[in-house]
Amino acid sequence: MSEQEIRKMYIAQSKKFMAQIERERAKSDMSLGEFAQWLGFPVSTYTNWVYGYSTPKIPAITAMIEKIGGSADRMLGIKAAKAFVFDTGKPKSCPDCAKKDTIIRELMALAISRNPKEERRIRELAQSVVGV
Repeated sequence: MSEQEIRKMYIAQSKKFMAQIERERAKSDMSLGEFAQWLGFPVSTYTNWVYGYSTPKIPAITAMIEKIGGSADRMLGIKAAKAFVFDTGKPKSCPDCAKKDTIIRELMALAISRNPKEERRIRELAQSVVGV
């Protein structure tokens, strides 16, 4: 895939994302400017994103999802009903994804603590991810 094709895909996905953000704004009864300020972005920047004159970068997308809350998949237009294929080659459903996400968060917290007593728990969790 060429860089130009990737850029086109990114722009198209950004437009879908901003359409979802605007649906969220409509629920809030805030004006475009009020909503931009609530999100923490300059009104002109947010307006450019909404009208497609520019695209938000990944950190801005992440910040908007975190501020609004809810599922990143939903905000990004990813269908939850899709099956995912992991390294095992077995299709997994979304409940499996949620379980893995929970385990991965716990693994990260344990790894950050660097507590030798937690080594066994880290191994157990890592094995449970493979077995899901």
